[in-house]
Amino acid sequence: MELIKHFWVGWVGFTLIMSSVKSLFDVNIWIAFAFLLGSVIVDIDHYIWYVSKFRKYNIVDCYSFFLRDRDIKVYRNKFLVLHKWTSLILVLVVSFLIQNFILLMFVYGWFLHLMLDGK
Repeated sequence: MELIKHFWVGWVGFTLIMSSVKSLFDVNIWIAFAFLLGSVIVDIDHYIWYVSKFRKYNIVDCYSFFLRDRDIKVYRNKFLVLHKWTSLILVLVVSFLIQNFILLMFVYGWFLHLMLDGK
């Protein structure tokens, strides 16, 4: 859950999409924004897990917990559905089936997120 790293890498992808791909495919800003969103929003499952485990809703405490206490036993037994490859593949297949390019760009950002996490 390194939001700053995920955001900046997603931002680089966003700017690359907007600068290079836009000239080739007439990409609008929502497609590039979907990539940026996919590279960051995946960490929402950390917050959902934290709230369900500790019944605390403070997002700052949650962020501190995941940065500080990532090696404790309770954290190692977590299930983060958005950090599973099967979830990513399922959404990838859906994006191809419904032929939604914005969703596909979201999945590319999500893929980058998982690669940065070393999953």
